[in-house]
Amino acid sequence: MTGASAGRTLRRAASLARQRRFAEQIRLLAPEVYRFRESARFYRLLGVACLRTGDSRAARSFLLRAEQLAPDDVGVRLALCALHARDGDVDRALHGWLEVLDADPANRAAKRGLAILRAGTPGELIRIAGSNGVEPLLAARPVSARRWRRRTAI
Repeated sequence: MTGASAGRTLRRAASLARQRRFAEQIRLLAPEVYRFRESARFYRLLGVACLRTGDSRAARSFLLRAEQLAPDDVGVRLALCALHARDGDVDRALHGWLEVLDADPANRAAKRGLAILRAGTPGELIRIAGSNGVEPLLAARPVSARRWRRRTAI
């Protein structure tokens, strides 16, 4: 397949995500894992779709691969934090959100995650565990790796 075809596939997947058609997005992307094995964007799209449909095991696998390929991707970090919160691993979620805020003090998704943890209400954490409860904890739009590196540079 050509680069143009690959680009179309990823654009279609992003469009399905915006339309909240996550199951269809997964059906589009899952058969393409080998073709996109070196694409962090692909794994982020697939991982977040799995997270939003409640498949934590698949989400973890795909998001960890995305993190390997693009360790500076804020969207991947936020998705992993939401996954950790959903799974009850508060320490890892807290650590991740603090890292994001160190680099981007205005990041609203990380601030929301910390606010929920600070409130410490079991109801909020249970809500996160629901399939749509992670929504406010995910990046509204991807942050470029260049911008992330610039903010995290010492």
